[in-house]
Amino acid sequence: MNTWSNVPPEIVERLMACLEEVDGDYEVKDFKALLDLVIEHGTAFPALRELVKLNEDAVRKHYEETGQAPPGVKIVKKTTAEGSNVVRLDVIHGPRSTK
Repeated sequence: MNTWSNVPPEIVERLMACLEEVDGDYEVKDFKALLDLVIEHGTAFPALRELVKLNEDAVRKHYEETGQAPPGVKIVKKTTAEGSNVVRLDVIHGPRSTK
């Protein structure tokens, strides 16, 4: 089954407004609008989530260098004390847009 077949035309139209055709391929021209679309409709339409992949190595490096999560990213850090079976979970939220 085509995963795009259930995406409504108005969402596809918003997606296409984020892209531009270059040499027969598509490139993102408005990355923020694309991310907003994926965040808004990605749960209902998983095909949208397939458009964006998180570079986990870059997120990890950013966190190690700054001690903060990148904007819009949530990091879950697991730690266990030696000799203990208790796992501590720290949730670190990156800054979010106020828009």
